[in-house]
Amino acid sequence: MNSLGEVTIDLTAPSVADLAAPQPFTAAAVSATVRFDEPMADGASARLEPNAGGLSVERTAADTFVVRGELGGVVADGAYDLVLTDALDVAGNSAGDVALGRVVVDTRAPDVVEVVGDDTTPQRPGLAPRFAIVFDEPVLDVTARADVPGVGSVALATVPVGAAGAEVVVSIPETAVDGELDVVVSARDAAGNRRSDVAALTSTKPPSPSKTSPGT
Repeated sequence: MNSLGEVTIDLTAPSVADLAAPQPFTAAAVSATVRFDEPMADGASARLEPNAGGLSVERTAADTFVVRGELGGVVADGAYDLVLTDALDVAGNSAGDVALGRVVVDTRAPDVVEVVGDDTTPQRPGLAPRFAIVFDEPVLDVTARADVPGVGSVALATVPVGAAGAEVVVSIPETAVDGELDVVVSARDAAGNRRSDVAALTSTKPPSPSKTSPGT
């Protein structure tokens, strides 16, 4: 009797062996890599839930898929779940829907919504005022500069305040004269969107102590 050769029966669904999840915040693109515990067939797809496409899936190795998407201008800003679908092993067993991670699509730069003078610290001679600049979302890498008459462009001290990360205190330099200063404030959000806004701040120094004439 002649042997017809070995037959491999595979009824086990593939499972994820390793996952490089997407960054949680993205301005315009997303990428994730998923490796299974066995060789996979071509034909997997991916989606963003709820109801968003714009993704491509490439099998880069026998057991590995890479999901990519250029989302800027295609997917509306918001929170989505990235899901790999239609992933089959070479025997046709399905891995089902594979959750790859949460993605927050954010293509909008932060805005300055309020500039508040700091009246909590009594002014002392030589001490310039401070201002709290409030953004509409948490910000990072905040810088501020002002053109001070007679001095030129001056970097201003910025100190984040509050747990939300959306407020920054800016200190006007002591070299500033009384009057309005245009302060350029630059900040980025967690997705990397950066914006520079001009805030008009009024610098007012405390009056010098009055001198009393002798004999009065």
